[in-house]
Amino acid sequence: DAYKRLVFGEGGLVEWGQVLLLAAAIRVSWRIGDDLFRRLDDARPGWLARGFAGLLGLLLLEELAWGQVIFSWKTPEAIRTINAQQETTLHNIGWFQERLDGFTFVAMVVVLLAVVLAPRVTRRWLRHRSSENRSLVLALTPARYSWPLFLLVAVIAYCVATRSFSELLHNRDQEWGELVLYGSALLLLLRTRVLLGTAESQGPERDAEAP
Repeated sequence: DAYKRLVFGEGGLVEWGQVLLLAAAIRVSWRIGDDLFRRLDDARPGWLARGFAGLLGLLLLEELAWGQVIFSWKTPEAIRTINAQQETTLHNIGWFQERLDGFTFVAMVVVLLAVVLAPRVTRRWLRHRSSENRSLVLALTPARYSWPLFLLVAVIAYCVATRSFSELLHNRDQEWGELVLYGSALLLLLRTRVLLGTAESQGPERDAEAP
């Protein structure tokens, strides 16, 4: 019980670890948007990065129960009656709560497929592109070696959704999967930020060497 309270309870290590990883990922994604706005004439990639930061922000607010975890306000009665955890969250409300494990597994499979397929599709598409476009697109593409992290998250989601290995994995263990997911997303965003900076710093050198 002490372990459960320390790791999984409200204000536990896993929950606050998720919050810190999400906050860092939001910051990095926003800075990537700044880089893309500065480098590209097309504003759409920059807005896409900003939109991803907004999605992460929504997840962060849900993890914090929209501030309830920090400020400890009482859940409004209208939400309390329809929320499985009696918190100010959206994903624990009635219809969503009943299907949350299944939706989570499907979402993790989609993310895993995107991480696995995106590098292969991108490399084929870039064969006849300029080196500048190639470095930019590769910086925005998930790393090929990152798929085992997302596979682990998908396996945990599958076991929770289907109650497989119930003697080993329980519903609450989905929190570990979310922690790995947010950490993996942060690592990929940091990689993109570094590669964008490297490509940008090489740009003036190529221009100076040109006749």
